[in-house]
Amino acid sequence: MPLVDKFSIVLLGLILGAQVCRRSFFLRYAAFAWRLSAAGILGVSLYWAWQQYRLWQADALLKFFFPPYQGWGYFFSYVSQRIFAPWLISLLAAIFISRVAGFFNRKYGERFFESEEIPLMALGIFLTGYPGFLFYLILIFIGGILLSTFYFLFSRGRAPLYYFWLPMAISAILIKNWLIPQPWLDIFIL
Repeated sequence: MPLVDKFSIVLLGLILGAQVCRRSFFLRYAAFAWRLSAAGILGVSLYWAWQQYRLWQADALLKFFFPPYQGWGYFFSYVSQRIFAPWLISLLAAIFISRVAGFFNRKYGERFFESEEIPLMALGIFLTGYPGFLFYLILIFIGGILLSTFYFLFSRGRAPLYYFWLPMAISAILIKNWLIPQPWLDIFIL
């Protein structure tokens, strides 16, 4: 399992613990959790870019991709595409989906989500990465349908997804790493 996925699981687990045990603590530090996750993902990505640089410098053939043989453009485009772009895609998806969900939630009088669910959704989308957030959205959709069906059958009102967002994000990361064959994930390579 990649280092960023381990970091994501640990952070999601800590936030889930804060959400379950101390809701007021979670509400107070939700923005800090966002900043911590962005800084952590950036730090791990920079580490992997540095490791890629060191690997290429040590190889007799790959060192020809660096100056004075060639400009930095090829290395930066390779690292950007392979290391940084998937996290940028998941960040943009988290921002876009959470903003759209927040807009429609406000427009319809918070009929769909509680106010704290939107940051949880965004955090789950971001920390599952690309293509993990696609599996995450599928899991949320299936879990939401099942929970809503259960609530509908027993006349319990609207089904809350408040405690589904983070466990489903952890599940999506584990499914991406352990259950889905790597050739299927290679379809999503940028």
